[in-house]
Amino acid sequence: MGFENGNDSTGTLQTHVIGGVDADGKVRAIAVGANGKLDIAASDSSAIGTISDIPANSDTANATLISLFKRLLQRLATLFDRPAITIIAGTINTVGDNTIIAAPGTGISINISYLKIQLEASTATTIILKSGATTKERILCQNQGDGLAINYFLNRELRLDANTALVLSLSGANSVNYAFHYYTL
Repeated sequence: MGFENGNDSTGTLQTHVIGGVDADGKVRAIAVGANGKLDIAASDSSAIGTISDIPANSDTANATLISLFKRLLQRLATLFDRPAITIIAGTINTVGDNTIIAAPGTGISINISYLKIQLEASTATTIILKSGATTKERILCQNQGDGLAINYFLNRELRLDANTALVLSLSGANSVNYAFHYYTL
């Protein structure tokens, strides 16, 4: 791969990357100004990614560097884009299943980014965190103040099964407090 340099009508240096994409063996790129930064004129911005054998959002065939770059940026934006976090906190003391967050709907999952569960009572209690009826975490709290706190990494959240509620199940009627930071997607 080499470079082809030239000046436009205003005398600004432009650089075109040479490749093997179009019939002439060239890949068209965005102009680079004398300051070394991308120089996108207002009239050119609508054409970014349009000089290609395929649409910029396609995953097949060959593409220009511009369309490949656009696809990369779209995927990076999706990777780091997530809905706002909802925080819920409370206390339960009913033996058996306690629904904390209702099922969000068809095809939607609850994604937990932080959880804290703590025994307030002085009686040993087993607490089971469930995705609907499926056990995800089991906590044996022997003493008052025992519990679990987890802060999940970005994109490593605890994802519950689609359209299932977040449930805490208690082995005894003992007071347990909780806090969850979550989003649905």
